[in-house]
Amino acid sequence: MDIKADRPLRAFLYMLLAQFCFSSNILLIRMSERGEAQASGEAFKLTPWEPMLLRSLALSLLCLALLRKYPARKLEPRENFWIWARGTAGVMSLSAYYYGVLHIPLGMASLFSNSSPLYVTVLALLMGHEAVTRTRGVALLVGFAGVALVGLGINVGSAQNIAFQDVLIAMLSGPLSAAAYFSIRMLKRVRNEQIMLSLGLAGTLLSALMLLILDTHFPKTSQGWAWLIASIVPAVAAQQCLTMAFRLAPATQVAPLQYSAPLFSGVLAYVFLQETIPPVSLFGMTLVIIFGLALPYWEAHRLR
Repeated sequence: MDIKADRPLRAFLYMLLAQFCFSSNILLIRMSERGEAQASGEAFKLTPWEPMLLRSLALSLLCLALLRKYPARKLEPRENFWIWARGTAGVMSLSAYYYGVLHIPLGMASLFSNSSPLYVTVLALLMGHEAVTRTRGVALLVGFAGVALVGLGINVGSAQNIAFQDVLIAMLSGPLSAAAYFSIRMLKRVRNEQIMLSLGLAGTLLSALMLLILDTHFPKTSQGWAWLIASIVPAVAAQQCLTMAFRLAPATQVAPLQYSAPLFSGVLAYVFLQETIPPVSLFGMTLVIIFGLALPYWEAHRLR
């Protein structure tokens, strides 16, 4: 699809769907670990590379099938650069994120990953020459404060058990995600399948290489496999929605809606993993809803 005009309200819908799908993907990965442990009677932990290999293979096959059915135009050199910048930065950010969610509490990993709107804004200012209105600035800063309260509140009781290197790796997911998302904005005239294919191929190559070097930790029971395979569906859907969101609106305008991911993650973890949501996290969720969702929507509606 060749997108010429911005459609921020539609972009907001895609971004919310993307964040819900990302949170659902991580939940199903955690359910796979739990299901495998219950079925086998032994402790079980995935590495980042097993879920990445499966989702990357599925994403690559889907994009190749669509491009074969609906051939795309040849890319210009500048577009080729941004395509592979998106794939490389995207797979590195996903590696850091998956590592985080499997080694530190879910809320904290989500906090680091969703610091990316701050970095996206810096890139959009320096390289994309996008305007940052006062409303967008408030939404970014106060929304992130809400994300911080959600993550810190959920994990306040387990912070002493977290290794420093695990936190450091997880923190890299934010700036790397920002680089990947900004690259999408530079590809408005490129089809979704072409953009996502670079991520799928890069993820497949990296995860396959890591699994050859390291020991694999695939489930051995049908229960563990069922949850892991199910996690592929929201992972692929999330990439489709995210790509559309950044193509349909300026990065500075749509980025604050990424703050909804910790909100979705906290609620899903509470419902399905019995993780508690303390009052400080509830307050943070309220800030996210007001400044990360309602305020950007109000600005987009007013400007329209």
